Amino acid sequence: MSSESRAAARPTRAVRHDEAAHRFEWTEDGHFCVLDYTLDGKVASFTHTGVPSAVGGRGKPTALSRSGLETGPAHG
Repeated sequence: MSSESRAAARPTRAVRHDEAAHRFEWTEDGHFCVLDYTLDGKVASFTHTGVPSAVGGRGKPTALSRSGLETGPAHG
């Protein structure tokens, strides 16, 4: 199984949502990964993903984005 397949198979429940900071976070092997967003009324815009190269290629931006997309409807 490729590292990309393993990353896609990992659950997104490890992603934390820091609403006050407008950020989704994940720590992978001690490296902090983020997806930042802004809110304009009920519209969220993803503005930045940050994944250190040491943990790149493991699907973290996908997992962070998926969490953001899944969280939106739950918050209206």
